[in-house]
Amino acid sequence: MANTSENPRSRNDRFSDSVDSESLRQMLEDGELDTLRWEDDDIALRAAASHSRLPFDKLTAQELFYFPDVSDSKASTNLFLFIRNKILQLWLLEPNVELTSEDAIEQLPIPFNSDRRLVRRIHGFLQRHGFINFGNFHRLASALVLTSKRKRVIIIGAGAAGIAALKQLHFFGFEVVLLEARKRLGGRLHTYHQRDSLVVADLGATVVTGINGNPIVTMMRQTQCTPLRVSQVCPVYDEYGKLVDQRKDELVAEAFKKIGDTAAYVVHQLKINEINGKKLSVADAYNNILDMLELRMQRRRLKFWQIYEDILEKMKQVQNEMALYKKSAAFLAEKIRTCGAGMSYSTDSDERLEADILRRCYKRDLGEAIRLYDAARERLRNLDTTLRNLKKQEPSEVYMNQRDRRLLDFHFANLEYVTGGTLDKLSLHYFDQEDEFQLAGSHMAIRDGYGDFITRLVTSEIAGMIKQNAVVETIKYNEKGVEVHYVTDEKVFKAEGDVCLCTIPLGVLKRSVNGCSDAPKFEPELPEKTASAISQMGFGISIRASRGEMFLFAALSKAPVLIAMMAGEAANLDAPNEVIVRKAMNVLANIFGSACPRGPVEAVITRWHKDPFACGAYAYVPCGSDSDLCDMLSEPVRARIDDGSYSGSERIFFAGEHTSERYPASVHGAWLSGIREAARIADLFLGSPFAASHLADPECVLLDSDDDDEDDEGSACETEEPEGGLPAHTEAKREWNQR
Repeated sequence: MANTSENPRSRNDRFSDSVDSESLRQMLEDGELDTLRWEDDDIALRAAASHSRLPFDKLTAQELFYFPDVSDSKASTNLFLFIRNKILQLWLLEPNVELTSEDAIEQLPIPFNSDRRLVRRIHGFLQRHGFINFGNFHRLASALVLTSKRKRVIIIGAGAAGIAALKQLHFFGFEVVLLEARKRLGGRLHTYHQRDSLVVADLGATVVTGINGNPIVTMMRQTQCTPLRVSQVCPVYDEYGKLVDQRKDELVAEAFKKIGDTAAYVVHQLKINEINGKKLSVADAYNNILDMLELRMQRRRLKFWQIYEDILEKMKQVQNEMALYKKSAAFLAEKIRTCGAGMSYSTDSDERLEADILRRCYKRDLGEAIRLYDAARERLRNLDTTLRNLKKQEPSEVYMNQRDRRLLDFHFANLEYVTGGTLDKLSLHYFDQEDEFQLAGSHMAIRDGYGDFITRLVTSEIAGMIKQNAVVETIKYNEKGVEVHYVTDEKVFKAEGDVCLCTIPLGVLKRSVNGCSDAPKFEPELPEKTASAISQMGFGISIRASRGEMFLFAALSKAPVLIAMMAGEAANLDAPNEVIVRKAMNVLANIFGSACPRGPVEAVITRWHKDPFACGAYAYVPCGSDSDLCDMLSEPVRARIDDGSYSGSERIFFAGEHTSERYPASVHGAWLSGIREAARIADLFLGSPFAASHLADPECVLLDSDDDDEDDEGSACETEEPEGGLPAHTEAKREWNQR
């Protein structure tokens, strides 16, 4: 967010520096930005809802919670959806300028802007929950708070979640202090800059996964970050450095997909997620499926050889018949030849007649023997053809040979890289739970890196709220508030506030609940439910520099940089940097031969599992755990009261990718978790003036208003009824409040 201007201009006045670069337009496939400008409202509004991760034609559960009054009739619901989607469209068209409720009312077509209160409520909801007015934008209105004393929030961690919460809470009018242990911003968003050159490389998160509905893309427009398309072409080389045949690669990739689909079917449709009381891991399922496929292959081979044997047996029988017919024909031919031999005209006529009859019988039998022989020979010929055709269909000796299995291991390693954990530790039931919410569209990277992106988000108006090199030692919380003790340059400082938002990585939280001295200590200790969730959730490792070792190299466009990926067990490698670099160069030399340089100009090895402020890469649900771990991790912790129960006021809040059930292990998941907790904290202290339960409340929070607006129309809780009475859906609101 930029500083509020003394002479704010209207949102309708476009910024000349509004990002509209060709590169970004190319990244937004199918003309998505242009789609938002279509005159056909239905198409444009559908695009706006999709870009905001909301359904176009129905209310979400969250919206139903705050707006139960609009679900009373189809007309009220349709009105809500049109206003909501239109506000989203207006924001996405120009995300560099704040969209105020008055701007929304002004730009809504008549008669949809007649219920100004409803428009303000919807605007307030969308703003509170980070669907509009997030990231870096020009402020047009001042935020007013109800309380005389500004509430103070202490945020721990300057990663994506912490920065998101900081910007939102500051926008809502809170006093915020952010403590970051490192001497830089970003957390696991870290970009390496080579000295005296323009070469950059992301050492943490690298890819913007999906552009449709991704808030990172919107903020890239705001901060003028240049995107780089991530190529979908991924040539695969074998252990000898030879390029794997594309057809073979496609077959193995298809087999990997089918194995995954089968595993998903078994666990989600057949409801089989354990064997003999043991929860199935992804490795268990995949190995069992591979074993079953191997068993099926061997059964096919058994059936094949049984059919083969049956054909051979039939051929043997036919050959025996042919031999018999041949022998019979020879016998009959001999009989014909010798029948009547030695007879003369003097031989008795009866004898001659008998010989003639016998000769005719022999000829008839010979003809039949020849016919049967020819028929048997044709049957033998057909059986031989069948046998030759059958040989062509002989099943493989194994389902997957050693070379194909190595190719399959590449896909397994990639899965371990994506999830952050080894397959034997991943829960089969929950490892693909986010697939339903996976963002569509191309993947892309940021030319100057995620680190540069996060730095651009920290504008001058919030930079002074961040304390770097502030290592938190103790987090104390009670009914009165929170105290956070931190160390900077060996000096201990104390920060006091009303609540604390922890965006501490899961790996550090694990060390904290285990009582490690080098991790922040909670006083009192966290409730058993929260501590148990922290302990159960898995936290994976991903190293950039067996299976998974140097399994993937990523090349940055137009830059002499290669990023080598290591995942799974290989990522636990504690070998010296020189050994890892040598292994990487050996792999490259095996592929490119003499064209490969002997060594890199410079090499950087990331070891997130050894970083004391990360202790790992990203979270995953381990085998044997529950799916609601993310919900448990995101649940606020209340102060402990005299009876020892944690039933006091909410004091400790949690955000980070490990608390995002829909978008785990992603930057946008971390960012949205910070947005979520900022909204939760705002609801706690400011209330929800847009909720139906506040309609009858004479007091309210002014979410936005122009300084020169003197009338009551800037309020989010007008109490006067318009002439002619209230509309039907407003009557429903009143009835709901009375209940």
